[in-house]
Amino acid sequence: MRRLCALWVGGCLAVLLLVGCGDQNPSMVEVSGTVKVNGKLVEQGIIKFVPLDGKSRSAGSAIKDGQYTTKVPVGTMKVAINVPRPTGAKRKVSPTGPEIQVTEESLPAKYSSEEETELRLEVTTRMEKDFDLKKD
Repeated sequence: MRRLCALWVGGCLAVLLLVGCGDQNPSMVEVSGTVKVNGKLVEQGIIKFVPLDGKSRSAGSAIKDGQYTTKVPVGTMKVAINVPRPTGAKRKVSPTGPEIQVTEESLPAKYSSEEETELRLEVTTRMEKDFDLKKD
């Protein structure tokens, strides 16, 4: 009987450990959506979620064809969106390397700078959040 009880307790502990070992973190939730500038989908860029209180980690994702999906910590986030545009100039990464296109940020700091962004998002549960930014 003791052996059966020990096996049962051991089995319950193993199940609890396996449940706890999943990569689901209750303080991280999926946020997805679209990003537009002046009504047009952003072809490619980066979206970053930075905790307003500085206590949790930052998160981010690539934006491709206007779409993004990432896991974000629960809490109030500053949102910075970067959309590079080519300058027309090229430069070499190394003396023998190929030339690459030089880019610059196309959005104003009120959207693109982690320090100056005006964009905020209260993350509580899995959510969809679309951004339609207005640029002069």
